[in-house]
Amino acid sequence: MEALKVKISVKILPNNYTCDGDDISPQFDVGGVNTAISKSLAIIVNDPDATGGGGFVHWIAWNVELVKMIPESIPKTPEVTFPITALQGKNSFGNI
Repeated sequence: MEALKVKISVKILPNNYTCDGDDISPQFDVGGVNTAISKSLAIIVNDPDATGGGGFVHWIAWNVELVKMIPESIPKTPEVTFPITALQGKNSFGNI
């Protein structure tokens, strides 16, 4: 069985993916999903080294459809229907 992998293609996010820029989500590549037993994905993007201790949650999503790539600029709504389907929770700032 292949391990689940969720990756972004950069080590340091360009400014347009930050709250100092356009604050859009980056593209994520998804691999190793066993589609025979999986119906959806849950994703938590957490920065454990964020200042202030305890880390910082950047993104929480669940019921994410099984895709090989999550495109950038996912809408900031609790329920997403395009370009993927997903439900989203609030980040450490209290925003979606």
